[in-house]
Amino acid sequence: MKIKEWRIMKLAIVNNDLGSGGAEKLIYDMALELKKDKSLKFDVIILNSKNEIYKKELEKENINVIALDSKYGIYNPFHIFKLRKILKNYDIVHAHVFPSQYWVGFSKKILPKNIKFLTTEHNTTNNRRNKWIFYYVDRFVYRSFERIICISDLAKDNLREWIKDEKICKKVKTINNGIKLSKYSKEISNLRENLNLDEKDIVVTMIARFTDQKDHKTLIRAMENLPKNYKLLLLGEGEKEEEYKKLVNKLKIENRIKFLGFRKDIPDILKITDIGVLSSNFEGLSIAALEIMASGCPLIGSDVEGVRDLIKNIGILYEHKNIKDLSEKIFDLGENIDFREIIGKKCLKASQEYNVESTVEKYKDIYWELKGR
Repeated sequence: MKIKEWRIMKLAIVNNDLGSGGAEKLIYDMALELKKDKSLKFDVIILNSKNEIYKKELEKENINVIALDSKYGIYNPFHIFKLRKILKNYDIVHAHVFPSQYWVGFSKKILPKNIKFLTTEHNTTNNRRNKWIFYYVDRFVYRSFERIICISDLAKDNLREWIKDEKICKKVKTINNGIKLSKYSKEISNLRENLNLDEKDIVVTMIARFTDQKDHKTLIRAMENLPKNYKLLLLGEGEKEEEYKKLVNKLKIENRIKFLGFRKDIPDILKITDIGVLSSNFEGLSIAALEIMASGCPLIGSDVEGVRDLIKNIGILYEHKNIKDLSEKIFDLGENIDFREIIGKKCLKASQEYNVESTVEKYKDIYWELKGR
């Protein structure tokens, strides 16, 4: 039966781009689930289409993506006025990461009052919180949103501590990130041969954008201390990629580290992975970590906020930025298959709490609550 037009919710999802980051992966997975709901029409709006990995994937699924492309980049405040022209056509506006979060918040000031706004806070901290001026700007922006969704309880607690505004804090709640768990339960793949990996190789994998936040340098330098049969697969892309390739060449370990770029076959790669690593300086609730865990891989993570809270007593933590400690933790797992299996099973069990279907249902409840059924 056809749903009456007035009962259909019109939703705008706004983000900087659709590159290979965790927020973008969440938007992609959520969009595929939202598409199944006939009572909802939505578009994904991005500030920049240069980094368009998931843009192409969404368009293959006939999901509309609107790019605001500006020659001045994503930090151009004129996006506020571009957004105003577009967002007036929606019931609900859902903003994601900075600076799109800012531009959406500012645009609300010049949009009809009946449009409802929410945002998702994807990290436990950010660089803005190191500068006092952003304390006041953040408070101004967050007041624009009817709901502020944090991807973990720690992200929620840290945001409330930063904002220190009772009215804003009442709007904050947690919805954990989720992934499509069924994708990661496949049989063993034959990718080892395709990637020129020997059966005796211990395969270490990290999935992350090449940015300072992810601290690939510590992992790359840790590989220098490990035996030659330890091979590292780096999945992702980003502005630091060339710098890290130069570091690998300088250390003369280029035959042991493969830069694989963005991959659609992450579940297959994780099935040939012996050890997953997340070496970040900070995290929210890492999609990459959930992918590794859902594949039954043992996960080693830096002992920092967002990583510690996810894998403490489940995976293995190493001292943040301690190259020697990381290399020893990798070696201990690599040399003991029984230990790997024990940690891998614990990671797999813990990952089952984070399915994207549940995440989407919780977001939909908030969308409808804001719109009013």
